[in-house]
Amino acid sequence: MANTPIFTIGHSTHSLEDFVILLRQHRIEFVIDVRSTPYSRRMPQFNKENL
Repeated sequence: MANTPIFTIGHSTHSLEDFVILLRQHRIEFVIDVRSTPYSRRMPQFNKENL
């Protein structure tokens, strides 16, 4: 676990499907949402419930 890399990513304007494809292409297995308010008016596909 000590050598496990940690990546950061913003959702930009990707669809949720494209975002998941991007994660899979880079073999990202876990996503941790650290936003204090995990909601977006403009991109509701990235609201807490959807992630």
